[in-house]
Amino acid sequence: MVEKQLRLIVAELNGKHPDVTRLVFGMIGQKTAAAGREVDYTARAVHLELQQRAITALVRNEPTGEPEGVSPRTNGTVRGLTPAGSPIKTLDEEPWRTLANLSANNWLLEANNSLKEFPGWLKSSNNRDKHPHVPLETLIPNAPAGAWMAALQSPLNSMVRVALVRVILLSENMERALPIVRELVRTDSPAAAKLVNSYLETWATRHDPNLPQDVLKQYKIDNQVVVLTRAQQEANLKQLGDLLASLDEPTRKLLDETQLVRAFDFCHSRAEVYTQAHFVEVFGSLDQISPSLILSLTERTRNKLASQWRDLAVQRDAATKRSTSDVFELVNRGYDETTRTAEQWLATHPDDWRMNCTVGSLLADWSEFAYFQSVATDDNGDRFASYLKHSQQALSRFQSGAAAYAALVPKLKRSEFDLLPYKAWFYGLLGITHDGAGQSSERSHSRRDREDSQSLARTAGRSERGAHPNVLDDGRRQCDGQSHRPGNEIPLPQQRGPHHRPAADDLSGRGEDQILRLAFEREGAKQHSLFFPGQV
Repeated sequence: MVEKQLRLIVAELNGKHPDVTRLVFGMIGQKTAAAGREVDYTARAVHLELQQRAITALVRNEPTGEPEGVSPRTNGTVRGLTPAGSPIKTLDEEPWRTLANLSANNWLLEANNSLKEFPGWLKSSNNRDKHPHVPLETLIPNAPAGAWMAALQSPLNSMVRVALVRVILLSENMERALPIVRELVRTDSPAAAKLVNSYLETWATRHDPNLPQDVLKQYKIDNQVVVLTRAQQEANLKQLGDLLASLDEPTRKLLDETQLVRAFDFCHSRAEVYTQAHFVEVFGSLDQISPSLILSLTERTRNKLASQWRDLAVQRDAATKRSTSDVFELVNRGYDETTRTAEQWLATHPDDWRMNCTVGSLLADWSEFAYFQSVATDDNGDRFASYLKHSQQALSRFQSGAAAYAALVPKLKRSEFDLLPYKAWFYGLLGITHDGAGQSSERSHSRRDREDSQSLARTAGRSERGAHPNVLDDGRRQCDGQSHRPGNEIPLPQQRGPHHRPAADDLSGRGEDQILRLAFEREGAKQHSLFFPGQV
C-alpha cells in the first residue's frame, strides 16, 4: 500500500509539482537518517523498509521507451504507472542520484551496527538486550539493488556490496552472497577476493563436525557421541564440489587454497582417509588441479597419515570399532591412495621439484611405517618387503626432485634459492620421517628436527636393532594394548635408516648446518654426487 501511494505521487504530482515530489522523498531519507540515531530499533527497521520502497517507486516509474502502460521488466504486462514523458528519467540524474546515495549511506550505517552487535547478541542468549540491532533479515531485503545499486558512486557501491555480503554470511542462507560477489569481481577484485574467501571459511566452519570444547563443556557432551558418518561425509563432499563448480572462473581464481584445503578437510570424518575419488569430486580431474593446491592436499594428507588417522583414540571417538590391525590397513591404504594420486599428477608435471620432494618424503614415511610394523609383529615378511620397496622409491623421487631443482637454479635469483630438495633427501636418508610440521613444505626445520638429528647422532654407529633398543619394547607394549606415547597411535620411529651415518662424536651438540656439512664430508664424493648431481 505504501509503495503504491508513493508511485502515485510520482505519477500524478511530479509532472506538475516536481518540488513537492522531491520534498516528499527527501523527507523520507531525512527521517531514516534521524531514526538511525534513536534507540527504538523497531522504528529504525520500519524507516529502512520505507526508504527502500520509496527508491523502488522511483525506479519503477522510469520511462522505458515502450508504449504507455507496458514494461519490458514485466514481460509486456500492464503497469498502470507513469505516463510517457514523466520528468523522472533515471536515478543517474540529479537530485535523484544524490537521494539514492544518501539513502544507501543510511542503510550502510545500520548494516555496520548490526555487524558489530549481532555476534554478541548471538552469544548472549540470556541477556540479548545489551546488543540491540536491526535484524539481518530486515537489512538484506531492504539493501540497495538493481538500478539503486547502479546509481551509487564509488567507493560507496563497493562498501555497500561488502557490507551486504558480510550480513548475508551471518544469516542462515549464505548462498545469497555469491551473486553479489560475482558482481564485485568486475569492479573491486581485492574486496571480492576477501569476501569469497570469507564465504569459504564460513562454509567450512559450518561443516566442521567437531564441536568446540567450550560447547562440549557447557552442555556436558561427550565428544565420542559427535560422529560424522560416511553418509554425511559424502553429502558434504558433494555439496563442496557443487559450490566450487557454481563459481565462475574469475571468482574461482580468487579462492585462497589454504581455505580450500581446510574446507575439504572439514567435510571428512576425522577417522577416514582421503581418496582420489574425493579429490576429483571436489576439485575436478587431476590435470585441472593447480600445482600449489595438489601440493597442499598431499602435505595435509601426509600430516594426517602420520598422526591423526593412525591414532587409536581418534578411531575410538569416531565409533569405527577398528582394531590395531584394521588401523594399520587403513593407514597403509591411505599411503597407497595418496602416493598413487601424486604419481599420476607427476606423470603430467615431471619437472615439479616440490611435488617430487613431497612424494619422496611421503614414501619415506610409508617405508618407516612398514618397517616398524614388521618389527612389532611376528608376521613381518610382507611389511619388511614394503619397507624396502618404498624406501627405494623415495630415494628415486628425491633424486628427481633435486635434478628438477638443479635445472631450475640458473633461472632463479639468489634470494629464491632453496635447500629443501637436499634437506628432504638428507632426512629421508637418515630415516627421520614425519615431524608434525610437514618437512617438505617448510623452508626451515623446527627445533625438533635439530633435536632428532642430534639424538640420531648419539645413537649412530650401533647396529640397526641396537640403535633403537626401545623399538621392540614399544612394539610389545603396543601389542599388549599399551601405548608408547599419548594417543595410542600405531607408533612410527622418528630416527632409523639403512644408510651409513656419521659418527656420534663428530655430530654431538652441533647445529643442523654443521650436521649437513659433516655428513657430506663423511659420505665423500659418492654421496655428494647423489645430493648434487653433476657437480662433483
